[in-house]
Amino acid sequence: MKENFKKHIFFWLRQVLDVLVAYAFSVLITYMFVGNVLFEDFRRLVPNTLFGFFLSFFLWKGNAFVGWAIKRKLPWEKDPIKTFKVSVVGSVIYTVVIVVSIYWFSIDILFGGDFIHSFTRYIRQILNVIVLSLFITSIFYLVYFFKWWRIAVVNEERLVREAIQLKYDALKNQVNPHFLFNSLSVLSALVETDPSKAKQFIMHFSNIYRYVLEQRDKEVVPLSDEVNFAKSFLELNSIRHGENLVVKIDIVNSHGFVVPLSLQLVLENCLKHNVVSSEKPLTIDIWRDNSFIVVRNTLQLRNASSSHSGIGLETLCKRYEFLSEQRVLVEPTSNYYTVRIPILENIDNVN
Repeated sequence: MKENFKKHIFFWLRQVLDVLVAYAFSVLITYMFVGNVLFEDFRRLVPNTLFGFFLSFFLWKGNAFVGWAIKRKLPWEKDPIKTFKVSVVGSVIYTVVIVVSIYWFSIDILFGGDFIHSFTRYIRQILNVIVLSLFITSIFYLVYFFKWWRIAVVNEERLVREAIQLKYDALKNQVNPHFLFNSLSVLSALVETDPSKAKQFIMHFSNIYRYVLEQRDKEVVPLSDEVNFAKSFLELNSIRHGENLVVKIDIVNSHGFVVPLSLQLVLENCLKHNVVSSEKPLTIDIWRDNSFIVVRNTLQLRNASSSHSGIGLETLCKRYEFLSEQRVLVEPTSNYYTVRIPILENIDNVN
């Protein structure tokens, strides 16, 4: 409470100081043009210095506000070129309007003249003030532009490096040696005990790796393709775990796009970190909730699992951060672990 009060006091003291500085600057500039005559007549001193004060203060504070307002809507760090253009246009419009308004007010009120009828007399002065004000304001905008443009270039290079690393990490996750070893072990056992199931297993296994090879270089894939792939992945694991794995999929609307292998990555985390046994069957529910695909599993962590999320899920989160403003949501509770995967409705909006 005290901190907020101090901030308010400091803010208003700063405004008072700015007013005094602007008025002192006005007196100095007016004196440079008029000389000692300025102080010989109080009736001349007040209107002339007030006129200069209005110009300097409102151009200073007004353009600062214009820059601040535009920066809030169009941050410099996001697109410095666009922010610079919009800021310059905004300042031009504001400066022209405020200079003409102050001349009009000052001539009619402070000096007792008629601005409309003597407008041509002041055109040159008005243009000079506008050009000088815009020149000073543009210098500040250029400083901001070059500062954030340099940062944007550095960030772009960093994002490119991160994108390459993310693709590499994604590829490592896609061809998981642990999954491959388990699958071949199950297949080896099925060949001897249940040849018909072994054939189904081989079919789903080939579907999985064909999909991996087809989608590995793509940024996004249709949701329908990803759901079909996830079904093959789950069928493979159902053959392995039998009735100990209970899966419910309820997706009617498959419109949209997702990051390739995102469902498989989340499902693999479910199986990797949780107990799947006859005593503790693992239940996985998959459904669509507006702009998310939701994967929820019963939380029954293995003793060795100190954390349910791993590098794979972290990589998925980073890939979404790189591609769009939508985020992967992780929602753990005492009984369930839920991951919400964003659905990208329009791939044209992908970064």
